Amino acid sequence: MPSLMPHFWTCLNVIMQSINDRQKITYGELADKLGLKLAKQEWSGLLDLIARKTMAEVGYDLTWNVVYARGPAKNLGRFFSNGGKAPGSTLLNPKDQKQIASYERALQEIYRYTYELQRLRTRTRW
Repeated sequence: MPSLMPHFWTCLNVIMQSINDRQKITYGELADKLGLKLAKQEWSGLLDLIARKTMAEVGYDLTWNVVYARGPAKNLGRFFSNGGKAPGSTLLNPKDQKQIASYERALQEIYRYTYELQRLRTRTRW
């Protein structure tokens, strides 16, 4: 499978726009916006880099806004690495209601502070 790294800046921009719109984005929608034919990609390398960058620059893992379109984890992200854990280190358990509630609260907090995204966007040119 080809590397997704050439899509870094475009992917970050798409995720930031979805957050500015306060709408989750599915892997399939993200693939479409990046011009990829399949949503089934090796997302972890690309999304982990974006997560590290956004954690460092705005204090939030913005990749939590990328979610599954169907299945047991529908409308949920793959990872939930809160509490200072490294991005991509803790899988989100779709059966753990406490974890899901915490994940949704964190997303709402990200949505409330979208002005931080604008700060990141103005400091970073793409």
